[in-house]
Amino acid sequence: MLVFKYFMQKAEPVKQVILYNVMLKLFRESREFEKAEKLFDEMLQSKVKPDIITFSTMISCAGLCAKHHKAVEWFEMMPSFKCEPDDKLLSFMISSSASIGNVDMASRLYRRANKKKWKIDEEAFSALIKMYGKSGYYARCLRVYSDMKVFGVKPNIATYNNLFLLMGTGKRAHKAKAIYEEMINNGISPNQSTYETVLQAYCRAMYKVDAMIVYKEMKEKGMDIGRVLYNMLLHMCLDVGYADEAVEIFTDMKKSGTCRPDSVAYTSLIIMYSRTGKVSEAEAMLNEMMNCGFEPNVLVLTSLAGCYGKAKQTDDVVRIFGQLLDF
Repeated sequence: MLVFKYFMQKAEPVKQVILYNVMLKLFRESREFEKAEKLFDEMLQSKVKPDIITFSTMISCAGLCAKHHKAVEWFEMMPSFKCEPDDKLLSFMISSSASIGNVDMASRLYRRANKKKWKIDEEAFSALIKMYGKSGYYARCLRVYSDMKVFGVKPNIATYNNLFLLMGTGKRAHKAKAIYEEMINNGISPNQSTYETVLQAYCRAMYKVDAMIVYKEMKEKGMDIGRVLYNMLLHMCLDVGYADEAVEIFTDMKKSGTCRPDSVAYTSLIIMYSRTGKVSEAEAMLNEMMNCGFEPNVLVLTSLAGCYGKAKQTDDVVRIFGQLLDF
């Protein structure tokens, strides 16, 4: 600070703002936001007018120090000093506002950027998509993604993965599929997270053919499927009548070595066998389930009762109903 004060005494008034900005950048590098604020106050007391670099430094310093609310405050101060934000600062502010869930501020800045045709970077677009997704505004997520394409901003893999997750959550599997195809056509290779989010979206929407294609790709690449995805696949197969595929998935699950079938997986297979009238297979699966330490639940017993009923095995129906009474 002594060196700074020495040069301030020697500097011409027009160059004093440059020295202040250099010092503010040093505080930004060391993540000392409070000291930066104090220096700014001294700057005003010395009647040195801050410029766009001053505000840009203060705002980015607030962001680096995880003080996003402060970044918004500093941004809102700019008009009173007749400072207009540039493209880079506006992008940063959109990202900061979106990061703290300030939907109104982020949306307002985004509309302003669109109106003035300012260039917004990929990070800002990604932050907007994430923010709208958390708020359940899935249509807005798609609108922002559409704007990215119009402005020639290429989404990175993280942005794509977030879109797949949101489209799955928002029950828009058809959109997830379209975006996934666009991503592949743009030469971006899916990673583990991509496959997981896309597969979840397809399973929820019962896109059986697409789900099985993604599943087989994951297997071919030696990717970890995980218990959640295995069970989602089994549930989908159960609902769409993919009996052979369900058996294949269940077998893969047992062979994986890292993800043994749980009670949910066994339940899906027993219900499937029961629905298709395969009594011996259902009984074998029940025995395996119990040998693994899992007790049959109401769904399992009810399905077995129906299976025995169709096979006219009255004694077994009575036995199962006796077990149901114990619940």
